[in-house]
Amino acid sequence: MFDYSHVMILFMSKTVICPICFCPNSSKNLVKLSVTILYRCDLCGVVFCSPNFHNRRGDFFDVYPVDQWIKYYAPFRLRTHQRFIRNHSKIFSSIKSVMDIGCAAGWFLDVVKKNKILTVGIDPSPSMKGMVSKKHKFYSLAADQVNCVRGVFNMVTFWNVFEHFGDPHKILNKVSKKLTKSGLLILSVPNQNGFISRISYLLAKISKGKLVFPLEELFQTNNAFGHLFHYNRRSLTVLLKKHKFAPLLWEGSDIVDTANVRQRFTIADNHFDEIKQQVLAIVIGWMTKLAGWLNLQDELVVVARRM
Repeated sequence: MFDYSHVMILFMSKTVICPICFCPNSSKNLVKLSVTILYRCDLCGVVFCSPNFHNRRGDFFDVYPVDQWIKYYAPFRLRTHQRFIRNHSKIFSSIKSVMDIGCAAGWFLDVVKKNKILTVGIDPSPSMKGMVSKKHKFYSLAADQVNCVRGVFNMVTFWNVFEHFGDPHKILNKVSKKLTKSGLLILSVPNQNGFISRISYLLAKISKGKLVFPLEELFQTNNAFGHLFHYNRRSLTVLLKKHKFAPLLWEGSDIVDTANVRQRFTIADNHFDEIKQQVLAIVIGWMTKLAGWLNLQDELVVVARRM
């Protein structure tokens, strides 16, 4: 078994309080990025940014072009959600209502609605209202405003958004009040123990903090909606248990659509020139395939039940 802890590098002795487990002396400086510093908690294993950077309220699509973003993500996310629901049909057999927070264009809601489930989407981006509200109840709200939504739900989901929240405890505290007794929570986040992630941390160690470009990309430090946390199973378990959620199952998922990696770079990383895009697309495409073969996918999905 690969010991991930050995690829973590500690450049300075400064410690901070872990924002997940709250241990005061366990979080040590890991590596400095361009706009923030990464810390790793030795107790729960989470990697987090301190200080938080860039993340703001507002329309996600004043940063990314809507048409290009949807063209890339729609088929990719629809396939991912269809496969997940198909593989775990028993979980969804008793679900009558779902609230998807950070629903974007509503792809998970589109898939799950076929099971005659009541669907509600939450997203702070006004650009999504026209698309989502045609099929589902839609609220243009931030995640920490979820208390404004009426009713409670059998299931609440966060697909690829939870890593953006600077205060996950605040979000889970509010979300738990919107779930029925024994309701289900689904979180899909970047996997700290994924194959590409491990290589990225290893490169930072080998280069003594000079080769951090892969980590910059994983944490999306070049845009206004970066990743503030890098979770693994241990840190998510600690976080969920603090809010009385019991993990039921874990599953890996691809970080990118291997057939259209270059398109992904074109949308989100236009600072790359054409040659860099071609090279990175090939490398990341094959690394993503290898991650799947090794069962070390760079996205992690957990289903947890409210206790």
